[in-house]
Amino acid sequence: MKNAKLISIISIVLAVVLLACGAVLGFDRGSDIGGTYVLSVQLNEKFQVKDIEAIMKEAGATGCIVQTVQKTTVNEFDAGEGVLISFEVEDDTKAQEVADKAQQLISDKYFLAFPGEFEFFSSTFNRQTAIKMWPVAIVFIALLAYAFIRFGLKMGLTFILDMFIPTAITAGLIAIIGIKVTNFTIPALLIVMALSFMFTFVFAMLLKDYKTKYSIEEAFNTAIKQVSSMALIVSLITIVAFTVLLIIGSALIKNFAIVTIMGVAINMATIIYVLPSLANNKKA
Repeated sequence: MKNAKLISIISIVLAVVLLACGAVLGFDRGSDIGGTYVLSVQLNEKFQVKDIEAIMKEAGATGCIVQTVQKTTVNEFDAGEGVLISFEVEDDTKAQEVADKAQQLISDKYFLAFPGEFEFFSSTFNRQTAIKMWPVAIVFIALLAYAFIRFGLKMGLTFILDMFIPTAITAGLIAIIGIKVTNFTIPALLIVMALSFMFTFVFAMLLKDYKTKYSIEEAFNTAIKQVSSMALIVSLITIVAFTVLLIIGSALIKNFAIVTIMGVAINMATIIYVLPSLANNKKA
């Protein structure tokens, strides 16, 4: 491939620059999208779920789920049951004010057995979350080690670069755009890394097999065409699915959907345009 080395260098430099921008600008570890506010109350009268939902909406919540420990899908609750109201708020809305207003509105309609308890269950990404991710890191290291053993040093480096480039570019754009980093962001980046590994693995398998049947050039071109087609189809299906999730999903998963869509699109471009350059520089 013409200019293969130039494309590889530009891609790596772009990934490093964007990742550096992320480090300089910093990542917004938000809590508004990444967590759930919970109001616990106990009512001494029967009540309908739809009534509580209407009250929460009037109080300023953007969405809520009403449930108890024993019941999660019924439309009516008995008197005396403890109720958990999980709700979300807009970025500029104070959750405590929403909870206070909701309690007042609920007490106006029903009798509260005791004052409600307001809590926040955060899924904001932090150091403790990072420490808990060590099993995932071990899995990826094991997969890369397997790739090095099976396909050799040069192809193993292609695996690393092909996983690093889309992930680094996505992470850099997250910081530049200002997307909040929460526990929902990390699985999205892991999806990008997993897809990168999968497509590169398929390419390496095809190339190894075709080398026994065709010339190196023909084997390389055939493997690239098949993997590029596969990456295009899988990526487009994934993007469509997560776009639907972005449209109809709650605020708690919009972060996950946005980062996944962005990362999968970047990964698709990497597989189609950059992988041939990286592999071409490394092929024997």
